[in-house]
Amino acid sequence: MKRVLLAVLFGTLVYTIALASAATIGTVTDSGVGAGNTVVASCDTDGVNTAYTTAYSSSTPGYNVTAVSVTSINTACNGKAISVTVAKTDGSTPASGTGSVASGAANNIAVTPAIPAANAGQVYLVIG
Repeated sequence: MKRVLLAVLFGTLVYTIALASAATIGTVTDSGVGAGNTVVASCDTDGVNTAYTTAYSSSTPGYNVTAVSVTSINTACNGKAISVTVAKTDGSTPASGTGSVASGAANNIAVTPAIPAANAGQVYLVIG
């Protein structure tokens, strides 16, 4: 009986230590990643608008997406980094580009490599 009681006590102690350690591993903030979770506030809560910028290419032949114009960005995002990726419908290498959010202007983010407009799919955007 004494062994069973010691085993239960030891098991409870180990479980408590493991649980306490896991609860204090770290936190996630908007400037870094770690273990844990937290709500990260967004600088733009009502969404943005995007449109492709295209240019004709005789080597394609046809129009290629060369940039993405991002508009309606909240002024709270001014000066933050912006990253754009244009996925391709065929699953091959996407086009991407980066920049900084400019105040009161359309943010035209050049993407490379230029991709045929016919193959352009979803636009993925990260600000911050």
